[in-house]
Amino acid sequence: MSYRPKVYTIGHVLGMTGMVAATTAVIYVSRHRNPDLVWFIENVGLYIGIVCTVLTFLFGLSILGTRCYDEETNRQLEAEHDRAVFEWNSKSPEERAIITAARQNELLQLTQILQNDRIARNQEASNRNRPG
Repeated sequence: MSYRPKVYTIGHVLGMTGMVAATTAVIYVSRHRNPDLVWFIENVGLYIGIVCTVLTFLFGLSILGTRCYDEETNRQLEAEHDRAVFEWNSKSPEERAIITAARQNELLQLTQILQNDRIARNQEASNRNRPG
């Protein structure tokens, strides 16, 4: 598996646009906290937010598919990837199996810890909700 540089995807575009839209919505919803800002936000601020949201989306579309990092960073990331691949390929099949089993065991242990934590929280919540 060769190194593939990270590029901007539609997820990045929607994420950026969503953050701007959410900020606009939060400002619009909270406009009544300050009576001096009600007129401005209702008549100007909302439109500025909408324009910023549209421009952010268009900007996102313009960078879609371009690399996230500059050439130097991409070279460093590629070198790290190549070293990791070389180290992995230089291990014997037995070592690889041991490492894979250890990682799976770690994931299993983490899953069990999270499940136990969730069970404990649910029990605490049910104890707090019981009358008496």
